[in-house]
Amino acid sequence: MQGSKLEAAVAHGDDRTLLRRAIVAQSPFDQFLREATYRDHASDSTIDGDAFYGLYTSWCYISQNTPQPQHVFWEAMGQRISPGNRLHMKGPAATDYLLNSY
Repeated sequence: MQGSKLEAAVAHGDDRTLLRRAIVAQSPFDQFLREATYRDHASDSTIDGDAFYGLYTSWCYISQNTPQPQHVFWEAMGQRISPGNRLHMKGPAATDYLLNSY
């Protein structure tokens, strides 16, 4: 949707259009976090750095996304999660990572 159409949707209060636009605007990093990780507040452990990036590259392979360099990945994660996040692996990317890393 072009800017003027989006502005018109906002002016007319079309919340569904805004919601669709917000969903589409999510980055592959957001999709990765949603599809390949979960938070376990009861656990004291979390994915370590190497495994986290490895999970991301496995997710990219499975979802046919091009993996970004580590510095780009870490910058994006720094904007989305905080230290001590208690993230754990899930889904096909976790299986792929575990089978290919040992």
